[in-house]
Amino acid sequence: MAMAETAPAKLVNLSNSELDMVKLALSDLIYITGKQRTLSHRLILHASLLSICEDVKTRELYHKMQQDRAEFARVSGALMAGDSEMRIPELAINILWSSGKADRRTLDLMRDFQRRCNVLFTGGEDTPPTHIDQRWLVETAEFVSGPLMTGLSDLTFGVRNTLNLYLDMETARAVTNRNLIHSATTELKRMSKAVQMLAINAKVESHRLGEAGAAMQFVADEMTKLSKNVRDFSQKISSYVDDKSES
Repeated sequence: MAMAETAPAKLVNLSNSELDMVKLALSDLIYITGKQRTLSHRLILHASLLSICEDVKTRELYHKMQQDRAEFARVSGALMAGDSEMRIPELAINILWSSGKADRRTLDLMRDFQRRCNVLFTGGEDTPPTHIDQRWLVETAEFVSGPLMTGLSDLTFGVRNTLNLYLDMETARAVTNRNLIHSATTELKRMSKAVQMLAINAKVESHRLGEAGAAMQFVADEMTKLSKNVRDFSQKISSYVDDKSES
């Protein structure tokens, strides 16, 4: 049976400033998808400890759970639509999901986890649940360590692969720009040689004309200076581009 071909990745053409912004955002997304794993595990761990802690400790633990729940929801929102405060622009999110490298099913898993955790926060900000159903706890713990963990790990890889696409784009663009600059400097050097030959011919002609060729001699000298300046300028550009390529 023949294997199905993988659909080619969709690349969005970006300006240099957009490319820099997207690279930074995707790098941050790698971190926050990992953060979701930590938050979900910690929520369930703390939920399992509520019933065995003293009253003061229970309230402290419950407060941490509320913070983790809010942060999990915020990160989920950033992964769905971006978040300017988290430096995750909407453009980067659109690129992530259009790249074909990340699976949107993980978003459903995160929504499912938040729905499951609602039972922990029905009593108000200062009222921890007095009883947590052990069956719910086991099922939710299995969900976190199983499907949610797998989905978030896959999403992390998807973000990384999308980032690699745009790092490759940046590299290809840099090579293209470098080649264009080298082509331009080569043309400048050719022009410099052409101007130099014209200057030599003008000097020869000015000597042949004697005093009448004084003006032509002046022009020949200026052309010689121009040829040298063009040659020096093109060499500086070539050296700069080569240095940037090696750094």
